[in-house]
Amino acid sequence: MTQQFLTTKEAADFLSKRFNRNIHDYSVARYCQRGYFPNARRVYEPKGPWIIPLEDLENFEPPGPGRPRKKCDDPGRLCETSNNQ
Repeated sequence: MTQQFLTTKEAADFLSKRFNRNIHDYSVARYCQRGYFPNARRVYEPKGPWIIPLEDLENFEPPGPGRPRKKCDDPGRLCETSNNQ
């Protein structure tokens, strides 16, 4: 059985239909860079277009919107503490 690969544009269309929300091909490329699709690879190293296996797309759950929250133990960030005594 051969594995089917999609471009970032095709993957964006697939995910937009699957989750009923607009997902841009730049977002798919960013997901590839961040490792959300473990078997995605670039056609021409190091800056070629991404190809993503259909299996990775079927198992994908998109991250929530917005910037992820920083952990409280990050340096330079004040942690909120509750002093409910």
